[in-house]
Amino acid sequence: MKGILMATALTVVLFAVPTTAQEVLTLKDFLAKVEKNNPEIRAGQKLVESREAMRKAAGAWEDPMLDVDLSRMPADYPAPGSSGIIVQDKLLGRVFGISQKLPFFGTLNLKKKIAGQEKYEAEFGFKQTRLEKRSEAKKAYWEWARLQKDKALLERAFLIWGKLVSVTHTAYSKAEGEHHAYLRAQVELVKLEAENLEISEALKKTAAWLAYLAGEKVPVDSLRPEPMAEEPERSLPADSILKLAVENNPEIKMLVAMEGKARFEKNLAAKQYYPDFVLSAYYNKGMIDPFHLDRLMNVYGGKLSLRLPLFSWTTRSKEVQGKSLEIERASFLRKNVENEIRAEVEMLLAEIDRLDKQVRIYKEALLPRAQLLVEEGQTAYTVGRLSFPDFSEAQLEQIELERKYYGLLADYWKTQAELDKTIGID
Repeated sequence: MKGILMATALTVVLFAVPTTAQEVLTLKDFLAKVEKNNPEIRAGQKLVESREAMRKAAGAWEDPMLDVDLSRMPADYPAPGSSGIIVQDKLLGRVFGISQKLPFFGTLNLKKKIAGQEKYEAEFGFKQTRLEKRSEAKKAYWEWARLQKDKALLERAFLIWGKLVSVTHTAYSKAEGEHHAYLRAQVELVKLEAENLEISEALKKTAAWLAYLAGEKVPVDSLRPEPMAEEPERSLPADSILKLAVENNPEIKMLVAMEGKARFEKNLAAKQYYPDFVLSAYYNKGMIDPFHLDRLMNVYGGKLSLRLPLFSWTTRSKEVQGKSLEIERASFLRKNVENEIRAEVEMLLAEIDRLDKQVRIYKEALLPRAQLLVEEGQTAYTVGRLSFPDFSEAQLEQIELERKYYGLLADYWKTQAELDKTIGID
């Protein structure tokens, strides 16, 4: 009697089904939350906007310089009409000038191109972050779906083992069954209890993972995921996928932009071999005429200055050399990432192929046979040709096969999410 009460109590407490209807949170809606609220994605968007603003500002001319020179100076000059009388005075000197730096031809355009490459780096970095977060979100979502399905299947198994405890206890009490069978049913019931606790803990961790990715709390207790698609996607040929990955992967694109930026920086460093110019104009009001000391005059003029790169040749040559090495480094990094992505795509395709075959074996062979076995057992049990323990064994075997099937299906979709990220598609 004690075993029957324990089975009933555990069934009610551990596997109670909520009475309120649960709303479905689709994968599409969850991904929309991630796109909208995830802080890392939003930070990437702000970086792109920042780089765009800096790109617009790059390559601008330097502001002109305005010079204003006021001076008070003593001056001795003959009085008008009399060469013998010397007038002592203090004159106010006023000099106004404006100057503009003229960089060597093409320098400003190179600065703008460098800023443009930095924007490309930010854009591809943002795309990489977005794909990573979407991939993580898909994996978390399918893990949530698997755990929910696993919990539902455990409920079925728990009910069967609970009834088995009751049946074997009754048979043992009437001396019609073995004590061993009764004890085994109790042990299996407790094992299911422990497994259910593990799934509950895993659901809590998955809920925290979903909330982190969505940037807000996800009430998984009042939500349920959409069913996992049981028809695997028909993918492109392996060669086409490899080509698509190399063309589309944002990490490769980032390195291409980095290589282009290094080339522009090398050209900009080389521009420093040539001088920059400064064009200026001035106006001097009230200057003493050196030929007629008793007369003031206004003077204006212009000036062209240039920087002679006498001492920068050595440093500039090293800078150009350094940028050349950066170009080579970016090229090698790009080739390495391309090789790494090819290898990763091939491994993911192999894993997807393996999971696809296993899913089909379960769906097309094992699960239909298990269902047929349960149906035949039901008929035999109804007419008294099969004992309840034997019928229960067929049911429990079907449940275990379903658990493995949905585990494989979840692994398939999680691996597909990783492949999408590696290829560079949503």
